[in-house]
Amino acid sequence: MDLIEIIPWEKGRDNKVEVPGSKSHTQRELIVSALSNGQSKISNLLECDDSEVMIDALMKSGVFISPDMDSYVVCPLKSEKHNGEIYTGAAGTSMRFLTSYFAALKGKTIISGTGRMHQRPIDDLVDALNNIVDGNISTMNANSEGRGCPPVAIDTYGIRGGRTSLKGDTSSQYLSSMMMVAPLAKEDVEIDIIGKLTSKPYVDMTIAVMQNHGVGVENQGYRKFIIRGNQRYESADSIIETDASSLSYVLEAAMLTGTTWESKLTMDLRSSIQGDSKFMQVMDVLGGKNLGSYNDIIYKGPNSMSNIRKIDMNSMTDCVQTFGVIAACTPGITEIYNVANIEHKESKRLTTLKAELEKVDINSELTSDGIIIYGRRINELCDAEIDTHHDHRLALSFSILGLAVPGIRIKDPGVITKSWPTFFEDMGITYRVIR
Repeated sequence: MDLIEIIPWEKGRDNKVEVPGSKSHTQRELIVSALSNGQSKISNLLECDDSEVMIDALMKSGVFISPDMDSYVVCPLKSEKHNGEIYTGAAGTSMRFLTSYFAALKGKTIISGTGRMHQRPIDDLVDALNNIVDGNISTMNANSEGRGCPPVAIDTYGIRGGRTSLKGDTSSQYLSSMMMVAPLAKEDVEIDIIGKLTSKPYVDMTIAVMQNHGVGVENQGYRKFIIRGNQRYESADSIIETDASSLSYVLEAAMLTGTTWESKLTMDLRSSIQGDSKFMQVMDVLGGKNLGSYNDIIYKGPNSMSNIRKIDMNSMTDCVQTFGVIAACTPGITEIYNVANIEHKESKRLTTLKAELEKVDINSELTSDGIIIYGRRINELCDAEIDTHHDHRLALSFSILGLAVPGIRIKDPGVITKSWPTFFEDMGITYRVIR
């Protein structure tokens, strides 16, 4: 399908949905389980394009991964040697995590991806890794700004250890990537953070996964991280948390259509390791209400939404597009700030959000670190053909808008397979195929 039109809902429809597992949690558990001493079992693993990319790459390195009833069994590396090529497609997290993973092995590996992936900078991670590896890592492409981008060429004998540094405002995934392989180093690894660290909850998630497998991290106020060398992860069973980013689309549907949604989660939102778990609190401020518990939610959307004048979304960056669409349907001015790093995601997420909001007759302006949205009443928005820009989160958030605004057409809806392949079926969303 190249283009579909979302069929709007009538008011008063109540729904139940099973939200899939967290993509971020899944990726981290797969990497750490692959580096563990024994067999690990992962329950509620997210089955999507990005998970397939990660599993395929790990199996090519010598890890055995197999479905077992409602879980996946991961049997770790038999050999710490690898030579060959790895293709990550459009999976940015996999590209970043696998760069450190294969740098921790012995051999020559080239990691490539899609055309868009080859325009996404990775030189900060490569430079930081080169300070602690035995060997060399280099980028094989440069974007229009002269930044080093994939493919990545790796020729190493493992992690030596020592001290390195990272810019904190680019991507916390670089830090997570290095931390997860640091225990394999011959010496201790110290990572200094230059400036303020972005997306701290994702770093906390990485540390929690490492601790689940018996390895500690010394976090010195998010300015320095120390991981002791010559360690090995222990095998461990884990349950992947319900994806809080995906849950945001359920909450968006409740808010935009005034409906009630039930969903049972695999974690308590109050103690979740995901930063996006706080998104429901934002919806509460707008007028939504949870009639259930924090792990068995019954969320009711309001008849009319309140406005949030200004919001720092650095701790929930994957919800920026979701909230941007909601803010567009709320009369008044909303500023989302401290999210400059999302311009380096699957699409330039602030730029593309602005472009697609304009199509539904919503004015907005970009700032140095975010976006200002001039919201209107939802019945004042117009029909439009939405370009997903190869970004699953744009497709997901604007598809929900189509439940409330007639005539919303989604171009290239298949990009949702990156994180929620069964989204339309699970959410009960119907659509008309145009072409």
